[in-house]
Amino acid sequence: MIRQVRYRREWPAEFVQIGLTLRAALGDLALRIDHIGSTSVPGLAAQDVVDVQITARRPESALEEALHGLGYSRIARINSDHVPPGQADEAGNWTKWIFCAPAGQRATNRVEAAEAWAADGGWDEGPTDSCPIPRRADERSAALP
Repeated sequence: MIRQVRYRREWPAEFVQIGLTLRAALGDLALRIDHIGSTSVPGLAAQDVVDVQITARRPESALEEALHGLGYSRIARINSDHVPPGQADEAGNWTKWIFCAPAGQRATNRVEAAEAWAADGGWDEGPTDSCPIPRRADERSAALP
């Protein structure tokens, strides 16, 4: 049974803690690290788990190794996202890896590592409606609450 709870003001800060740990380990392997899912929506009731998306040019072994070093485990049977209606189902355009959080970390439903691909064939830096964990310290003041 899925259990939803009232919105918790702690969720954004919990994401920031997770995101900063991921950023320190992944560096430039991650173009973006975003808080996604229902806990990222202020005021919305949700499952008490934090979903995180890592956007990379392409998921690769170095990214997987860095996440394993933090204790994340990959769900090997999931290798791609669904193809949105109207989009071409071209090989490699919908690559997505799912990782389970390490034991002892704040509950996360999943950590997704998705390929940065845009419908126009260019690179997409990922969602723009979230609070990303910046790649450089000088971006931090604009990105963190």
